[in-house]
Amino acid sequence: MKVLHLFSCLALLSLIACANSSDKKPKLDREASVSEISSNSPDSDLALETAFFDPKLPFTISEISTPHDYPSSMDDPSVCEGWELDEKVISQILKSSRVIEGSEWHHIFDHLPCNHQAVIGQGNQEYKLSLNGGSWMSISNSDSSMLMGVFDKKFDQYFLSEPMREEDQ
Repeated sequence: MKVLHLFSCLALLSLIACANSSDKKPKLDREASVSEISSNSPDSDLALETAFFDPKLPFTISEISTPHDYPSSMDDPSVCEGWELDEKVISQILKSSRVIEGSEWHHIFDHLPCNHQAVIGQGNQEYKLSLNGGSWMSISNSDSSMLMGVFDKKFDQYFLSEPMREEDQ
């Protein structure tokens, strides 16, 4: 009983602390761009440091490799042979992609063993990129990650499979 009372007190203190701190720090909306966060926030330096990768802002790509080792139910990795993307194409793909939910990633995209890995630099942050031949990618750093999908048909030529689209159903 004492343990339950202790947890109740800690939860209450946590709520009080969150309520008091909400007046001091800006709330970050994951859908907001970095420019929206910085222009609406008195603590713009903090907002810029905590915002995640934004493909609409300038970025660099380096250390591109093609390990083709993504875990897949496809037993034949030979499907990956000849699938190569250069820095310019990867940059264009990133700029046209959009964030996707886990359910979209699971149901709309093929998960192939084929992947390109790279390092993305933006501001003073570095992110790990893993671009899958199934028209999707993950972008991550030490504490966050996001999934993005490539829906623009003009990029279908660069992938081994395209996402399922409404017109395909």
